Amino acid sequence: GRVYTVYVTAVDNSGNSSTVECKIAVRHNVNGSATDDGVGAGYAVASNCGTAKAVAMGGTPAGFTLEQNFPNPFNPSTEIRFHVAEDSELRLVVLDALGREVAVLASGTVNAGNHTVTFQADNLPSGLYFYRLEAQGRAVTKRMMLMK
Repeated sequence: GRVYTVYVTAVDNSGNSSTVECKIAVRHNVNGSATDDGVGAGYAVASNCGTAKAVAMGGTPAGFTLEQNFPNPFNPSTEIRFHVAEDSELRLVVLDALGREVAVLASGTVNAGNHTVTFQADNLPSGLYFYRLEAQGRAVTKRMMLMK
């Protein structure tokens, strides 16, 4: 299965907003629990935010998501996947353990959809690194391990 991170933001009439992060675990075989509620085929899954309905395959992701790099640990390259729901200005960078920027993997406008970037770390020493995606007024950071 996979674990997805979903961000839900609520905005009141005064413009105040609050965002909640939910982790949703999806089993490998979702075909047995697929339902059609008239909105689209999907399945109910348990999460730390209650019960959620996940749309089965296809469509454009809401907001943006950043997946864990694969493989991790890696040597000397790894793939980083991210998804954006609409054309967005974004920046994807790699930081060392001290927070110094060591690479810019993407910067500028990208089209809505799924994207994969390969990070080549041939010239970097083994160690802990972070990758950070900034888009739509927020940022998500994940960690990865380079082992040579």
